[in-house]
Amino acid sequence: MTDQTLGQLYALASAFSFAFASIGISVNQRRGYPNDGAFLSVVITVLFAFGLFVIFERGVLPSTDDPLFLEGILWFSMAGLFAMVFGRTLVFRSIKLLGVTRGTTVKKFNPFFSVFFAFLFLSELFSAWEMVGMGALAAALALLVSDKSRKYASQDPLKTHSFGATALLYLPGILACLAYAVSYIARKIGLDTLSVPAFGTFVSAVSGLLFYLLAATFSGTYRGFVFGGLKNIRPMTLGIGISMSLGQVLFFTALAYEKLSTVVVISALETFIAIFLSVVVFRLEQRPSVKQLGAACLATIGVGLVTFY
Repeated sequence: MTDQTLGQLYALASAFSFAFASIGISVNQRRGYPNDGAFLSVVITVLFAFGLFVIFERGVLPSTDDPLFLEGILWFSMAGLFAMVFGRTLVFRSIKLLGVTRGTTVKKFNPFFSVFFAFLFLSELFSAWEMVGMGALAAALALLVSDKSRKYASQDPLKTHSFGATALLYLPGILACLAYAVSYIARKIGLDTLSVPAFGTFVSAVSGLLFYLLAATFSGTYRGFVFGGLKNIRPMTLGIGISMSLGQVLFFTALAYEKLSTVVVISALETFIAIFLSVVVFRLEQRPSVKQLGAACLATIGVGLVTFY
């Protein structure tokens, strides 16, 4: 198995993990549980990342004599802040406001921001087939977003809102995409600077945790977020934390083996995995329309072209 194939498998596993987390967030929201698992997922990510560091790099720190050591730490820390603080918080908020299908669909604008940044900052070029694949993915997203038939089995969170209010509800998801895109670029540059993927993942996770703990010493809001995130932990909340953390770790690991653009596009399958789970498995939403099925097919074709060509 080549490194590229391994990276693609990690990216696909990450998509499944994020999809399960999205389902859990939606279920928690519907049941009115106060603990959404956001801060718990940060703590679990630190534990997962430390385990990877011990297993794959034997807990050996990179040499501090390396002139690029500090620069690498800064890039990894930046990746952690944008992914685990800004991106993750906004994703939780977006799924709560929009539900599974809309929330994960908005999140899948990630490829557009990330691929553009990869081209701009990492000089990653694309073949003709990859461009066709991106076009298929864009068409799939356009179909899914344009579809108006999807309604929740019990309620539609956008049904009672005006156009302007509805547009504002999409804002957290769009900002989350930008935050994650910055995080992916920082992570990739960090790996190019200091080639220690497991240690880098651990540094990113710790930087996110330290931000919340430091903010909690000055802000009552963050204090409530931290202490509230460690109370009333139900099985669903724990599942959200584990799934979100595992997805983040797998995604960061994938970047060590495959180029950013490919990893991001494969992760776009999360939307369609989440739709399948919410419609077929957990019956949170109604049966998909023709447009939604067409979008799923286009996305599958697009991801295949980007991956295998």
